[in-house]
Amino acid sequence: MYKVIISDDEETTRSAFKLMICNNFPELEVIAEAETGREAIELACEYNPHIMIMDVRMPGIDGLQAIAEIKQQNPEMRFIVVSAYDHFKYANEAIRLGVDDYILKPPKRKEIIKVIRKVINNIENDKKKRNRLLDLEEKLNSLIPMLENEFAYALIFGDIEKIRNINYPRLLGINFEAGISMIACFNKSSYPDNIRNELGKNYINHKVLELIKVFFEDQGIACIVSPMISGKISIFIPKNAGEDAYAARLWSIDIARSLLKKIQFSTNVKCIIGIGEYHESIDGLLTSYNEALASLSHPVEPGGIIHFGDIKGAHVQQRKYPIHLERVLCDKLRMGDVKESLDAFNEFFNIISDEEIPRLQNYISELMVVISRVIYEFEDEDSALYTFDMNEREKLYKLSSHQEILNWSISKIKLIAETIENIKKEHADSIIAKAIEFINENYTKDINLADVSKYVAVSPYYLSKLFKSERDKNFIEYLTDLRIEAAKKMLMDSEMSAKEVCYAVGYSDPSYFSKVFRKITGLTPVEYREGYK
Repeated sequence: MYKVIISDDEETTRSAFKLMICNNFPELEVIAEAETGREAIELACEYNPHIMIMDVRMPGIDGLQAIAEIKQQNPEMRFIVVSAYDHFKYANEAIRLGVDDYILKPPKRKEIIKVIRKVINNIENDKKKRNRLLDLEEKLNSLIPMLENEFAYALIFGDIEKIRNINYPRLLGINFEAGISMIACFNKSSYPDNIRNELGKNYINHKVLELIKVFFEDQGIACIVSPMISGKISIFIPKNAGEDAYAARLWSIDIARSLLKKIQFSTNVKCIIGIGEYHESIDGLLTSYNEALASLSHPVEPGGIIHFGDIKGAHVQQRKYPIHLERVLCDKLRMGDVKESLDAFNEFFNIISDEEIPRLQNYISELMVVISRVIYEFEDEDSALYTFDMNEREKLYKLSSHQEILNWSISKIKLIAETIENIKKEHADSIIAKAIEFINENYTKDINLADVSKYVAVSPYYLSKLFKSERDKNFIEYLTDLRIEAAKKMLMDSEMSAKEVCYAVGYSDPSYFSKVFRKITGLTPVEYREGYK
């Protein structure tokens, strides 16, 4: 229900508008009437109507002045101006004030209905636009955590090209013209002695991650915080270009110190924070991350901080992590192709095989984390898939040779690929079974591939491929065979005419039905029936 106020110094005019609204617009309610401009302003403030019908000429403050004052309080309010003066200056001023329409006295019934309907439509359209914007805002807000994670993963794995192509900073509204990277590192000694099982550690890890995000929010710092990867949480903090590097260093150490205190106070966890130096551009942010990573290779007590600038003679080794082969491997795993997945991994391993054991372990750990994200795409309640958890990570880091790491990795890749292959096969069987059930129940109707694919919630193209691979015939062939077999039975067991049988098995054209029947059986429907009498 939309509220309306009628403002006119003539009672007959107000009554005419009120009667017209009551008789033609059930969605409108006249809640008040005003005789003067001042009264119109006061009623608008009190009732906050959706629409005001305003006479231009009224005692004291005229209608246009009243509209201007009301608009200052409520810019969204709709106005219909009424005047006996057909003069450009009034119309021009009304347009400037943003009124919806202009009616000349004496108003005609059709014109009034037309104008009021137009205003109602304007209100409805604005409401739809606002709802669409709210929906869009809600959807965008739901995507932000995913975008933040994708940005973090791209930085961690050195995929600067992906960041440039997608432009995550612009989407997230964060300007990384310069920045500092931090890494909070957690190991077995980080956790309290009473936290021993994996469930307890996972709970603490989740709590710590949320705590870090809240900490920076409270500081008013719009940074990116990564999920925990291989016992590490990466933090990417934007800074202004041209800042004093030394001041930025002191600031980052101070922030890290406050963060450590917060974590330890709230969770009793003692992690280590490595800090990279201040650099400009996204490329510089990656450099800062590698510096933070390098700083963690130096010994430091739990609860300590180490800044890359404090490491004498330290340097950051160029990452050899083959991000493009990681993507190839993930694609092969999604296909459930065991052989090609192993081939892709071997190619991946060959590039990093000359690395020292610690860095090699780090690379494999990073890879397994990414693969875990692929696994989640196939995971359901009935499948117990491989998880690269803390226990698995510890097993990896206990390996002491390149060959042991290779053998361990191959066994995991093979296990994952075989598991996904089996799930995909079970999924395909389930889809085909569901599709056939639908076809068997509805073949007498005018159904097509799109109808079936919609029912089983896959694309027509994918369903067509499944049919061909699982049934050795396409959808049309299966449907045709089903209909013709039903038609043959009807022709033998009933007195229905060939035309009636045609309609009964889902065909709408008797001549086409006869043609298809003859193609499959070698006989027309009539000949087939006569042959079995």
